[in-house]
Amino acid sequence: MKKLFKQLALFIVPILIFLWGLDYLVYRYLKNTGDIFGNVAPQYDLYEGRIHEPIVILGSSRAEVHIDPNVIKKGTGLDCYNLGWSGAESDLLMYRFREYCKYNPLPRLLVINLDMTTFSAHQVARIIRDEQLPFNLYNFEAYHFYDKNILYYLIPGIRYSEKRYLIYQTLLVYMKHQQLESKRYHGFISSNSPWDDTELRKVLQSGPNNVIIDSSAVKSFYNNLKSLQEKNVQVMLYYAPEHKSGFPVYKNREEVLALYQQIAGQLQIPFINYAQGDITLHEKYYYNVNHLNKTGADIFSHMILTDILRLFKDKLPFRK
Repeated sequence: MKKLFKQLALFIVPILIFLWGLDYLVYRYLKNTGDIFGNVAPQYDLYEGRIHEPIVILGSSRAEVHIDPNVIKKGTGLDCYNLGWSGAESDLLMYRFREYCKYNPLPRLLVINLDMTTFSAHQVARIIRDEQLPFNLYNFEAYHFYDKNILYYLIPGIRYSEKRYLIYQTLLVYMKHQQLESKRYHGFISSNSPWDDTELRKVLQSGPNNVIIDSSAVKSFYNNLKSLQEKNVQVMLYYAPEHKSGFPVYKNREEVLALYQQIAGQLQIPFINYAQGDITLHEKYYYNVNHLNKTGADIFSHMILTDILRLFKDKLPFRK
Protein backbone atom coordinates (compact mmCIF):
# COMPACT_ATOMS: atom_id res chain seq x y z
CA MET A 1 0.00 0.00 0.00
CA LYS A 2 2.82 2.39 0.90
CA LYS A 3 4.44 1.67 -2.44
CA LEU A 4 1.18 2.49 -4.21
CA PHE A 5 0.85 5.81 -2.35
CA LYS A 6 4.45 6.63 -3.17
CA GLN A 7 3.90 5.92 -6.86
CA LEU A 8 0.75 8.04 -6.84
CA ALA A 9 2.59 10.85 -5.13
CA LEU A 10 5.42 10.68 -7.66
CA PHE A 11 2.81 10.94 -10.42
CA ILE A 12 0.52 13.59 -8.90
CA VAL A 13 2.98 15.96 -7.21
CA PRO A 14 4.84 16.99 -10.40
CA ILE A 15 1.48 17.65 -12.09
CA LEU A 16 0.37 19.83 -9.18
CA ILE A 17 3.67 21.70 -9.20
CA PHE A 18 3.22 22.37 -12.92
CA LEU A 19 -0.38 23.53 -12.41
CA TRP A 20 0.61 25.81 -9.53
CA GLY A 21 3.36 27.32 -11.67
CA LEU A 22 1.00 27.86 -14.57
CA ASP A 23 -1.60 29.34 -12.24
CA TYR A 24 0.93 31.75 -10.77
CA LEU A 25 2.22 32.90 -14.16
CA VAL A 26 -1.27 33.56 -15.53
CA TYR A 27 -2.24 35.44 -12.36
CA ARG A 28 0.93 37.50 -12.36
CA TYR A 29 1.09 38.42 -16.03
CA LEU A 30 -2.56 38.68 -17.05
CA LYS A 31 -2.58 42.20 -15.61
CA ASN A 32 0.07 43.12 -18.21
CA THR A 33 -2.21 42.28 -21.16
CA GLY A 34 -3.89 45.69 -21.20
CA ASP A 35 -7.52 45.58 -22.32
CA ILE A 36 -7.21 42.45 -24.49
CA PHE A 37 -9.28 40.39 -22.06
CA GLY A 38 -11.62 43.15 -20.97
CA ASN A 39 -11.91 44.60 -17.49
CA VAL A 40 -8.57 43.22 -16.27
CA ALA A 41 -6.99 46.20 -14.48
CA PRO A 42 -10.05 46.94 -12.29
CA GLN A 43 -10.22 43.26 -11.29
CA TYR A 44 -6.66 43.40 -9.98
CA ASP A 45 -7.38 46.66 -8.21
CA LEU A 46 -10.44 45.08 -6.59
CA TYR A 47 -8.88 41.79 -5.46
CA GLU A 48 -5.58 43.31 -4.37
CA GLY A 49 -7.37 45.86 -2.17
CA ARG A 50 -6.29 48.96 -4.07
CA ILE A 51 -9.65 50.72 -4.23
CA HIS A 52 -9.87 53.26 -1.41
CA GLU A 53 -11.83 55.92 -3.29
CA PRO A 54 -14.72 57.40 -1.27
CA ILE A 55 -16.98 57.50 -4.37
CA VAL A 56 -17.63 54.26 -6.27
CA ILE A 57 -19.66 53.81 -9.46
CA LEU A 58 -21.41 50.46 -9.84
CA GLY A 59 -23.31 49.18 -12.86
CA SER A 60 -23.20 47.71 -16.34
CA SER A 61 -21.28 48.96 -19.36
CA ARG A 62 -23.61 51.98 -19.19
CA ALA A 63 -21.64 52.93 -16.09
CA GLU A 64 -18.29 51.63 -17.30
CA VAL A 65 -18.12 53.82 -20.43
CA HIS A 66 -20.24 56.75 -19.23
CA ILE A 67 -18.74 58.15 -16.03
CA ASP A 68 -15.20 59.50 -15.96
CA PRO A 69 -13.84 59.35 -12.38
CA ASN A 70 -11.45 62.18 -13.20
CA VAL A 71 -14.39 64.55 -13.80
CA ILE A 72 -15.93 63.52 -10.47
CA LYS A 73 -12.61 63.96 -8.66
CA LYS A 74 -11.97 67.42 -10.11
CA GLY A 75 -15.47 68.58 -9.20
CA THR A 76 -15.75 67.14 -5.70
CA GLY A 77 -12.18 66.89 -4.49
CA LEU A 78 -12.90 63.22 -3.73
CA ASP A 79 -11.35 60.28 -5.56
CA CYS A 80 -13.73 58.11 -7.56
CA TYR A 81 -13.55 54.57 -8.98
CA ASN A 82 -15.73 53.11 -11.75
CA LEU A 83 -16.65 49.46 -11.09
CA GLY A 84 -18.94 49.17 -14.12
CA TRP A 85 -18.95 45.74 -15.78
CA SER A 86 -20.49 44.97 -19.15
CA GLY A 87 -23.76 43.05 -18.97
CA ALA A 88 -24.11 43.29 -15.20
CA GLU A 89 -27.66 42.68 -13.98
CA SER A 90 -28.74 43.01 -10.35
CA ASP A 91 -27.28 39.74 -9.02
CA LEU A 92 -23.95 40.37 -10.73
CA LEU A 93 -23.88 43.95 -9.45
CA MET A 94 -24.30 42.78 -5.86
CA TYR A 95 -21.90 39.88 -6.30
CA ARG A 96 -19.27 42.27 -7.64
CA PHE A 97 -19.86 44.67 -4.79
CA ARG A 98 -19.63 41.88 -2.19
CA GLU A 99 -16.27 40.90 -3.69
CA TYR A 100 -15.23 44.53 -3.54
CA CYS A 101 -16.17 44.75 0.15
CA LYS A 102 -14.09 41.67 1.01
CA TYR A 103 -10.87 43.42 -0.01
CA ASN A 104 -11.56 47.16 0.09
CA PRO A 105 -13.11 49.63 2.54
CA LEU A 106 -16.72 50.70 2.07
CA PRO A 107 -17.15 53.86 -0.02
CA ARG A 108 -18.79 56.99 1.34
CA LEU A 109 -21.02 57.23 -1.74
CA LEU A 110 -22.17 54.38 -4.00
CA VAL A 111 -23.65 55.51 -7.34
CA ILE A 112 -25.55 52.67 -9.07
CA ASN A 113 -26.62 52.51 -12.69
CA LEU A 114 -29.90 50.69 -13.44
CA ASP A 115 -30.82 49.47 -16.93
CA MET A 116 -34.14 48.35 -18.40
CA THR A 117 -33.09 44.73 -17.85
CA THR A 118 -31.37 45.03 -14.47
CA PHE A 119 -34.13 42.98 -12.81
CA SER A 120 -35.24 41.00 -15.86
CA ALA A 121 -36.44 37.46 -15.19
CA HIS A 122 -34.84 36.38 -18.48
CA GLN A 123 -31.16 36.87 -17.81
CA VAL A 124 -28.41 35.23 -19.84
CA ALA A 125 -26.42 32.40 -18.29
CA ARG A 126 -23.68 33.43 -15.89
CA ILE A 127 -20.38 33.08 -17.71
CA ILE A 128 -17.09 33.35 -15.85
CA ARG A 129 -15.21 36.08 -17.67
CA ASP A 130 -11.54 35.86 -18.50
CA GLU A 131 -10.62 38.69 -16.16
CA GLN A 132 -12.38 36.92 -13.26
CA LEU A 133 -10.60 33.58 -13.63
CA PRO A 134 -7.29 34.39 -11.86
CA PHE A 135 -9.19 35.20 -8.66
CA ASN A 136 -11.41 32.11 -8.49
CA LEU A 137 -9.04 29.62 -6.86
CA TYR A 138 -10.55 28.83 -3.42
CA ASN A 139 -13.06 31.63 -4.03
CA PHE A 140 -16.24 29.86 -2.95
CA GLU A 141 -18.31 33.01 -3.25
CA ALA A 142 -17.57 32.81 -6.98
CA TYR A 143 -18.38 29.10 -6.97
CA HIS A 144 -21.82 29.67 -5.45
CA PHE A 145 -22.49 32.56 -7.81
CA TYR A 146 -21.37 30.96 -11.07
CA ASP A 147 -22.33 27.36 -10.15
CA LYS A 148 -19.47 25.74 -12.05
CA ASN A 149 -17.48 22.55 -11.52
CA ILE A 150 -16.07 22.62 -7.98
CA LEU A 151 -12.72 21.41 -9.35
CA TYR A 152 -12.32 24.81 -11.04
CA TYR A 153 -12.07 26.30 -7.56
CA LEU A 154 -10.01 23.60 -5.82
CA ILE A 155 -7.27 22.56 -8.23
CA PRO A 156 -4.91 25.20 -9.63
CA GLY A 157 -4.94 25.61 -13.38
CA ILE A 158 -8.07 23.54 -14.05
CA ARG A 159 -10.27 26.60 -14.55
CA TYR A 160 -8.15 27.55 -17.57
CA SER A 161 -8.89 24.25 -19.36
CA GLU A 162 -11.35 25.97 -21.71
CA LYS A 163 -9.29 29.18 -21.99
CA ARG A 164 -6.13 28.12 -23.78
CA TYR A 165 -5.99 31.38 -25.72
CA LEU A 166 -5.81 33.27 -22.42
CA ILE A 167 -2.88 31.13 -21.27
CA TYR A 168 -1.17 31.60 -24.63
CA GLN A 169 -1.53 35.39 -24.66
CA THR A 170 -0.48 35.74 -21.03
CA LEU A 171 2.63 33.60 -21.45
CA LEU A 172 3.46 35.47 -24.67
CA VAL A 173 3.44 38.74 -22.73
CA TYR A 174 5.67 37.09 -20.12
CA MET A 175 8.18 35.77 -22.66
CA LYS A 176 8.37 39.13 -24.46
CA HIS A 177 8.68 41.01 -21.15
CA GLN A 178 5.79 43.21 -22.28
CA GLN A 179 3.32 45.33 -20.42
CA LEU A 180 0.54 46.37 -22.78
CA GLU A 181 -1.02 49.76 -22.14
CA SER A 182 -4.50 49.91 -20.64
CA LYS A 183 -6.80 52.68 -21.81
CA ARG A 184 -8.68 52.69 -18.53
CA TYR A 185 -8.60 55.26 -15.77
CA HIS A 186 -9.92 53.92 -12.45
CA GLY A 187 -12.08 51.43 -14.36
CA PHE A 188 -13.45 53.93 -16.88
CA ILE A 189 -12.88 53.48 -20.60
CA SER A 190 -14.31 55.68 -23.35
CA SER A 191 -14.97 55.02 -27.03
CA ASN A 192 -14.69 57.14 -30.17
CA SER A 193 -16.46 54.55 -32.35
CA PRO A 194 -18.89 56.03 -34.91
CA TRP A 195 -22.65 55.77 -34.52
CA ASP A 196 -24.00 52.30 -35.42
CA ASP A 197 -27.69 51.40 -35.09
CA THR A 198 -27.51 48.01 -36.84
CA GLU A 199 -28.52 46.04 -33.74
CA LEU A 200 -31.27 48.50 -32.92
CA ARG A 201 -32.86 48.10 -36.35
CA LYS A 202 -32.81 44.30 -35.94
CA VAL A 203 -34.52 44.56 -32.56
CA LEU A 204 -37.18 46.98 -33.81
CA GLN A 205 -37.99 44.71 -36.75
CA SER A 206 -38.97 41.93 -34.36
CA GLY A 207 -41.23 44.25 -32.36
CA PRO A 208 -41.00 45.76 -28.87
CA ASN A 209 -40.08 43.64 -25.85
CA ASN A 210 -41.76 43.46 -22.48
CA VAL A 211 -39.45 43.43 -19.46
CA ILE A 212 -40.58 40.75 -17.01
CA ILE A 213 -39.40 41.76 -13.55
CA ASP A 214 -37.92 39.17 -11.20
CA SER A 215 -39.44 40.16 -7.85
CA SER A 216 -36.88 38.11 -5.90
CA ALA A 217 -34.05 40.04 -7.58
CA VAL A 218 -35.74 43.32 -6.63
CA LYS A 219 -36.13 42.18 -3.02
CA SER A 220 -32.49 41.06 -2.78
CA PHE A 221 -31.28 44.33 -4.28
CA TYR A 222 -33.46 46.35 -1.90
CA ASN A 223 -32.16 44.44 1.14
CA ASN A 224 -28.56 44.95 0.05
CA LEU A 225 -29.09 48.70 -0.25
CA LYS A 226 -30.84 48.78 3.12
CA SER A 227 -27.83 47.05 4.67
CA LEU A 228 -25.47 49.61 3.12
CA GLN A 229 -27.54 52.47 4.51
CA GLU A 230 -27.21 50.94 7.98
CA LYS A 231 -23.44 51.14 7.50
CA ASN A 232 -23.70 54.86 6.67
CA VAL A 233 -23.03 54.47 2.95
CA GLN A 234 -24.81 57.11 0.87
CA VAL A 235 -26.53 55.62 -2.20
CA MET A 236 -27.70 57.18 -5.45
CA LEU A 237 -29.56 55.35 -8.25
CA TYR A 238 -29.75 56.55 -11.82
CA TYR A 239 -30.86 55.53 -15.30
CA ALA A 240 -28.23 56.40 -17.90
CA PRO A 241 -28.82 58.43 -21.06
CA GLU A 242 -29.81 56.59 -24.23
CA HIS A 243 -30.69 57.79 -27.70
CA LYS A 244 -34.42 58.40 -28.20
CA SER A 245 -34.54 55.93 -31.11
CA GLY A 246 -34.25 53.13 -28.55
CA PHE A 247 -37.25 54.18 -26.46
CA PRO A 248 -39.71 51.93 -28.38
CA VAL A 249 -37.64 48.78 -27.71
CA TYR A 250 -39.45 48.12 -24.41
CA LYS A 251 -43.23 48.31 -24.16
CA ASN A 252 -43.29 48.74 -20.39
CA ARG A 253 -40.45 51.25 -20.21
CA GLU A 254 -42.38 53.65 -17.99
CA GLU A 255 -43.39 50.84 -15.65
CA VAL A 256 -39.74 49.84 -15.14
CA LEU A 257 -38.69 53.43 -14.47
CA ALA A 258 -41.59 53.78 -12.02
CA LEU A 259 -40.30 50.68 -10.18
CA TYR A 260 -36.88 52.29 -9.79
CA GLN A 261 -38.48 55.45 -8.48
CA GLN A 262 -40.49 53.33 -6.03
CA ILE A 263 -37.38 51.54 -4.72
CA ALA A 264 -35.62 54.87 -4.25
CA GLY A 265 -38.65 56.35 -2.50
CA GLN A 266 -38.91 53.46 -0.05
CA LEU A 267 -35.23 53.79 0.82
CA GLN A 268 -35.35 57.59 0.74
CA ILE A 269 -32.47 57.82 -1.71
CA PRO A 270 -32.24 59.73 -5.01
CA PHE A 271 -33.14 58.19 -8.35
CA ILE A 272 -32.47 60.27 -11.46
CA ASN A 273 -33.60 59.41 -14.98
CA TYR A 274 -31.03 60.91 -17.34
CA ALA A 275 -32.68 59.48 -20.46
CA GLN A 276 -34.46 62.72 -21.19
CA GLY A 277 -33.60 66.15 -22.49
CA ASP A 278 -31.09 67.25 -25.12
CA ILE A 279 -28.61 64.42 -24.58
CA THR A 280 -31.13 61.86 -25.90
CA LEU A 281 -31.68 63.70 -29.19
CA HIS A 282 -28.31 63.67 -30.95
CA GLU A 283 -26.47 60.71 -32.47
CA LYS A 284 -23.21 62.66 -32.18
CA TYR A 285 -23.08 61.77 -28.47
CA TYR A 286 -23.43 57.97 -28.96
CA TYR A 287 -21.71 55.03 -30.60
CA ASN A 288 -24.88 52.96 -30.32
CA VAL A 289 -28.34 53.52 -28.92
CA ASN A 290 -27.38 52.60 -25.34
CA HIS A 291 -23.80 53.85 -25.06
CA LEU A 292 -22.29 57.32 -25.11
CA ASN A 293 -19.10 58.03 -27.01
CA LYS A 294 -16.21 60.00 -25.50
CA THR A 295 -17.91 63.36 -26.10
CA GLY A 296 -21.21 62.17 -24.66
CA ALA A 297 -19.50 60.56 -21.66
CA ASP A 298 -17.76 63.83 -20.82
CA ILE A 299 -21.07 65.72 -20.97
CA PHE A 300 -22.83 63.11 -18.85
CA SER A 301 -20.00 62.93 -16.30
CA HIS A 302 -20.45 66.66 -15.70
CA MET A 303 -24.24 66.21 -15.47
CA ILE A 304 -23.97 63.55 -12.79
CA LEU A 305 -21.25 65.55 -11.01
CA THR A 306 -23.67 68.48 -10.71
CA ASP A 307 -26.30 66.24 -9.14
CA ILE A 308 -23.84 64.59 -6.75
CA LEU A 309 -22.76 68.02 -5.51
CA ARG A 310 -26.39 69.11 -5.16
CA LEU A 311 -27.73 65.99 -3.46
CA PHE A 312 -24.87 65.23 -1.08
CA LYS A 313 -23.46 68.67 -0.31
CA ASP A 314 -24.17 68.28 3.43
CA LYS A 315 -23.31 64.56 3.62
CA LEU A 316 -19.87 64.32 2.03
CA PRO A 317 -16.65 66.29 2.60
CA PHE A 318 -16.50 67.94 -0.80
CA ARG A 319 -13.72 70.37 -1.54
CA LYS A 320 -14.93 73.88 -0.76
